[in-house]
Parts: sequence; structure tokens; C-alpha cells
Amino acid sequence: DKPLYWQILQGPLEIVLGILIGVAMGTFLWVVPPPRMENIGRYRSILIISLALFSVFGMSFLQFSGSGPLSVIVMSLTAVKGWGDDDTVNGFVDWLWFFGEPLLFGLVGRDIQLDLITGHLLWRTLIVVCVFEM
Repeated sequence: DKPLYWQILQGPLEIVLGILIGVAMGTFLWVVPPPRMENIGRYRSILIISLALFSVFGMSFLQFSGSGPLSVIVMSLTAVKGWGDDDTVNGFVDWLWFFGEPLLFGLVGRDIQLDLITGHLLWRTLIVVCVFEM
């Protein structure tokens, strides 16, 4: 168990770390690889995916698990802002999403435990969904 003061400070600290690390990695992606490089879209895609994995797993290892995903979002937004109108990464991301989306939804679906869903819970869930869809 961690002390109470650390538990209180950890949330805001994770937000600040996530934003700072994301901005640093996104700014790094403005200059690496060099903008005039051949096949730059491929290298940018590989770098952004590698840095995203490094950030998520690294921050989780350091026990700042909220900072990793936040830094990935901030990194992506910062990198795209620096790249301007360059669409060289889109093709690779579209191709990756074509294969990754079914795998992602399959993994999420695999974790659903149908034996825990009762009739009462199902009706309450449907009511909440209907109310908030209006």
C-alpha cells in the first residue's frame, strides 16, 4: 500500500507526465526522420507505433499507467501538428487498422463473461442505453 499523500498526488502527476512526455515525443517526430527522406510515411508510422508501445509499457512498468495512454494521444496530436498537410502516414494506418480492428474487437469480446449477465442487469443496461441515445 502506498501512503495517502502519494495516492492523492499520483493522478495529477500522471496527467502532467503524460502531457510532457507526449509533447516531447511528438516534437521529436517533427525532425526524425528528416522531412525530405524517401518513404517517410513508413518510417514515421514505425516510429510512432514504437514510441507508443514504449510509452504505454514503460509508464506501466514505472507504475504510472495513466500517463502512457495520455502521452500516446498527445504525441500523435503534436506530431501531426508539426507534419502539417503531409498524409504519408494515413495509408499505413488504414492498412494496419484493417487487420487490427477485428483483432481488437475479438479480444474485447473474449473478455465478456456472459454468465455474469443476468436478466435484470440486461434490462437496466438497455434502459440506460435507450435513455442516453435520445
